[in-house]
This record gives sequence, structure tokens and C-alpha cells, in this order.
Amino acid sequence: MKRPFEAQGLTALLAVFVVALNLRPALASLGPVLESIRTDLHLSHGQAGLLTTLPVLCMGVFSPLAMRLNQRVGLWSAVLISTLLIGVATLLRGMGSFIALLVSAVGAGAGIAVLSPLLSMFVKQAYPQRSARVSSWTTSALCLGAGLAAAVSAPLTSVLAWPHSLASWSVLALIAVVLWWRMVPRSLVVIASSSAYDLPWQRPRAWLLMLIFGLHSVIFYVLLAWVAPAYIEFGKSPAEAGHLLGLFAIMQVVGTLLVSILPVQQRERRPAILFCSGCMLAGLAGLWIEPLFMPELMMCLLGAGTAGFFSLMLILPLDYSESPMAAGAWTAMMCGGGYVIAATGPVLAGWLRDHSTGYHSVFMLLMALSSFVFMCCLCLAPATEKPT
Repeated sequence: MKRPFEAQGLTALLAVFVVALNLRPALASLGPVLESIRTDLHLSHGQAGLLTTLPVLCMGVFSPLAMRLNQRVGLWSAVLISTLLIGVATLLRGMGSFIALLVSAVGAGAGIAVLSPLLSMFVKQAYPQRSARVSSWTTSALCLGAGLAAAVSAPLTSVLAWPHSLASWSVLALIAVVLWWRMVPRSLVVIASSSAYDLPWQRPRAWLLMLIFGLHSVIFYVLLAWVAPAYIEFGKSPAEAGHLLGLFAIMQVVGTLLVSILPVQQRERRPAILFCSGCMLAGLAGLWIEPLFMPELMMCLLGAGTAGFFSLMLILPLDYSESPMAAGAWTAMMCGGGYVIAATGPVLAGWLRDHSTGYHSVFMLLMALSSFVFMCCLCLAPATEKPT
């Protein structure tokens, strides 16, 4: 009997890849045009930061609902619904008002929150022998979607107004819905809707994953929201700032692809995690000390470092879990609590910018958080050890 990976070939994997592309454009497309939005709608830096904080907060609050939605309608339908929600929420941005942007942020954040654990459950079930590698590929798709949105959104505003530029990313979700409907048979996602699996609240290791993931996400989302505005303030043009943000996002694909070539059955992932964390520290040090010195190199270090770290963090719940439902529960807890922590980042960074002379205080905060994350990673036990 063939394994699901062998039986379905590349068609289902292609659909999963395109679905995963939708996990970040709703967030990454905002950064390059955030200053235009702030100016046109007369927003403070703190209010503008709310547009990236709200979806991240929703990604934390709604993440545990992935398990209930799976139990209610099944995994196949749950992926379809959450992808469609992302598309509809993104389309709302075409209205161009602050209220529409807030509603869009909530809808997109909820869709992303539910979709992430569902994809982990799918990967654990459909590709049991290759779950770590396929997970890194889906993370590469996530980063590619972020990179495309970051790189294209600013140039697109020269052709379209920023509301239409932001809304255009809904097309990607529509394509994903069609591919999932046509290429992924329901028989491949057969987790029973009556099954249940509690979140691992009693596992200290799960709490450690949540803390590390949350602090790392603070760093990532602050960079995603404020790198482009910071470089505009440092004297770069909006196009040059968008190029740097796009380089940061595209290098994330490189980071995740490097993770994908690691041995499939590897269980001691701390050396790779610490290496990625070190790249983040080096890039943040450059931004803090002298942001205009070789900014492209700093973006490469930060892009590859944050993405490699993120990819490895998404693999750890698969390492520590014994079943697809367990993988979904571990991922839901890590992402749910982690994104609640992360939601404080963009608004806090905006507040610091409003109450200081520049972005140096923001980058100093990120340096401190990154140093703490590095130390926490030393406590991650190999997956071969008995879970605690």
C-alpha cells in the first residue's frame, strides 16, 4: 500500500504550497505602504502600528479554534473556509477607510490563525515520513508570499491606489481555494470530526515553545511593520525602502530552503536554531549601531535568520507530537499564545517611535529580546528525550 505522499504525488503538494502562500501577504503588503496609509488617513505611528498588531493578536486569539473547526466540519473543509476568509478580508481593504482596514485585519488574522495549525495537521497526516521536510517547504511558501507582497506592493501603488494594491492580494487566496478544491481529495484528509485533542497546557516544553515563538514573532512583526518606514526616515526613498523590505522577505525563502535540506530524521535541532538566532543578532546589531552601513547585508542576515528560526520552530511541534491531532494541538498552543505575545510588538514599536527621537530605541529593544531568545533556545531538549 502506498503512503499518501507517494499516492498523491505533486498535485496535492502544489495545492498546499499555494494555500501556504496566503499566510503572510495580508501582513507583508502593509509595510511598504504604511507611511502612505498613515499620511492619507491622518494616523499616528501608534494607530498605524495597530493595523499590523490586530491581525497578529487575532492570530493568537483564534488559533485554538482550529481544533474545534476541524472537529465540526473536518480538516478539508476547514482549510477551505479559512483560506476563503483570508481572501474576503483582504478584498475589504479596497474600501480604503480606517474602519475597513481594521475589519480586514481581524478577518485576515482569524483566517491565518486557523489555517496554520490545520496545515500542520495535514502535513503530519499526509506526509508522515517527510513531515519535517514538507513543513519547511510550506514555510518557504509562506516566506515567498511575504516576499512577493513586500516587494510588489510599493511599485504596484504607482499603477493602483494603495487600497486597490492591498486588495489585489485577494486573488492569491481565490487561486488557492480553487487548487485545494480540485487537487486535494477529501480522502487524503480523513481526521475524524468527532476526535478531540486538548492543548498541551500541562507540558512545560509547550510553554517554552510558546515563549520562544512569541518573542521571535515580536521581532519579526516589528521588522515587517517598521523597517520600511524606518529607512524612509533614514533618507531612503519609498522604493528603496520597499526594496530592502522585499530583500528581507525574499531571503526568508533562502532560510527555509536551507532548513529543508537538513536530515529528515534529525531530532537535535538546537545547533541550527542557535545559528539562525545568531544571524538575527548580527543583523539587529547592524540596524542598531549603523543602519545605513551595508543595509542589504543586514536584511539578508535578518531575513534568512528569522525565517530559518521560524521554520525550525514549526517543525518542533511535529517532532514532539505522536499524531496529526497532537501536532495540531501543539502548533495551536505555540502559535496561539505566541502570537498574543507578538501582538504587542508593532504598537509598542510605534509608541517608542512617537516618544523618542528615532528608531534606534526600537532596534535596541529588538536586540535585547533577541539576546533573551538565544538564551532560551539553549533549554530546548532534543525530541528523542521523553516529552515533559
